[in-house]
Amino acid sequence: MNKNTNIAEVKKGARVELRNGFLATVLDNLTNGQTRLCNVEGFVTEMGSVYSSDMLNVLTPSGWSPILHTPKQLAGRKARQQMGW
Repeated sequence: MNKNTNIAEVKKGARVELRNGFLATVLDNLTNGQTRLCNVEGFVTEMGSVYSSDMLNVLTPSGWSPILHTPKQLAGRKARQQMGW
């Protein structure tokens, strides 16, 4: 693993590893907010919104790098967990 990457540095076209183990390609350039549009390669390949806090690692030129999330994104994740999502 390499140095941590701020979620704002994850740009369009970036490859990310999701919390569920699937890989995804980011399709938008939004640098803040709770969700990002991604093409997710799971059991099937589909496009949809992915919570930013569900992105664990991003592929950089030097390898996989952990993603640092904002306090607001982490609070949103905690709220979703409490609701059972």
